[in-house]
Amino acid sequence: EKEPSRRYLDAGALAEDLRRWLDGEPVSATRLTPAYWARKKIRRHATRLVAALAAVVLVGVAVMYGLRERRRGRDLAEAADEAKWAAQAFISAERKAENDGHGWSDPEVIEKLREARGHADRALELAPGDVGARGQRAQILRRLGEWKGAIEDYSRVLDAMPDDGPSYGARAGCLLALPVPADARDRMEAIVRDVEAYRKLEPRDSIGVTSAARRWIERELVGHGELAAVAPAALERLGPPR
Repeated sequence: EKEPSRRYLDAGALAEDLRRWLDGEPVSATRLTPAYWARKKIRRHATRLVAALAAVVLVGVAVMYGLRERRRGRDLAEAADEAKWAAQAFISAERKAENDGHGWSDPEVIEKLREARGHADRALELAPGDVGARGQRAQILRRLGEWKGAIEDYSRVLDAMPDDGPSYGARAGCLLALPVPADARDRMEAIVRDVEAYRKLEPRDSIGVTSAARRWIERELVGHGELAAVAPAALERLGPPR
């Protein structure tokens, strides 16, 4: 080194710098800038730093998971409350419609049904996979005459519970309530399939919807152009009138 002030004073100072360099510590022969000091410290303690960072990441993940599970538990609890309130409002509507003789089209009954629907919608927002809440809303929509929404909900219930006979019957009833469209043949096939599944799973309870399906086919499809040719086969699949 040309500058006397930066030369080693003796062999001992050189040996000390060599030891420090081998240990990953800053050496006196290099200007001790903050960046240089930081690099040396990081290199020397790299394993500990990596372990510390990994620990911080793991703790962060654990905290996030805990918060998510806590939020999920809170959402499920709130969804259960909403489903309970939906059931209470629906039972109130049912009581007014059937026991008090108001009928399902009575304004007070409709108001209760809409209240029930609001709670059911909220329950499904919080717990979309809740099959019970899905079936509950399907029932509410059916009573409100919102056939397409009810059909969609019943279909999702049956995707999860393919042996739920009443849902086949209810979906068939909704299909029967829709106006006869251009795709009436597809509608007829869907109705017959649901009624067949309902009859297989619930022979006694399916009598009413089977009769309704027969009446619908006889009223809407017999004499309906090309559908007149396939209607008898559909009636045969439904079995004799009861």
